[in-house]
Amino acid sequence: MRNNKAQKQYIRKGNLIYLKRSRDKKKKGFTLIELIAVIAIIGMMASILLPKFTNYMSEAKKLKVVEQSRKVVMAVESYNMKANSPIKETEKVSDAKGNSKVTKYFEDVDKETDKLSDNMSIQDCYRIVSGEEFSINPETGVFTNLEGGASGDIPQSKQP
Repeated sequence: MRNNKAQKQYIRKGNLIYLKRSRDKKKKGFTLIELIAVIAIIGMMASILLPKFTNYMSEAKKLKVVEQSRKVVMAVESYNMKANSPIKETEKVSDAKGNSKVTKYFEDVDKETDKLSDNMSIQDCYRIVSGEEFSINPETGVFTNLEGGASGDIPQSKQP
C-alpha cells in the first residue's frame, strides 16, 4: 500500500536549506474503473427516465387536443344558445368555423385549433371533452381518432 503522505527531504548547502521535491507525486484524476462505473450509472438512469419523459410528452400533446376541443364545444354551445338554427353535432369543426354566422363565436378558437384534424366533427369534440380515449399522431400531436371509432376518423393514408 502506498503512503499518501509525501515524505519531506531537506538538502543543506552551506547556510541554506532546500526542500527536495519528491518525484513520487500523487496522480490526480479518475481511474478507468471509476469512469466505467459512472457511465454505467448514467446509462441506467437514462433507461429508467427516458420512457417516463416520452410518456409525459405524449400526455402534454393529448392535453392540447382536449383544450382545443373544449374551446370548440364552448363556442358551439354559445352559438346554439342564441341561434334559431343550431349547429349539428355531425358537422365538421372546419365547416362550423367557416360559417359566417358562427365566426364571432370562433374568434379565439380559430387561431388555436391546429391540433384538431380537418375531418373532426363537433361530436368528436364533445366525446373528447367528456373523457373518451383518443389517439394522436405522435410526431405532430394532431388528433387522429377516438378509440371507440368516430365520424372524424382519418384514414391512415391521409394522416399528417
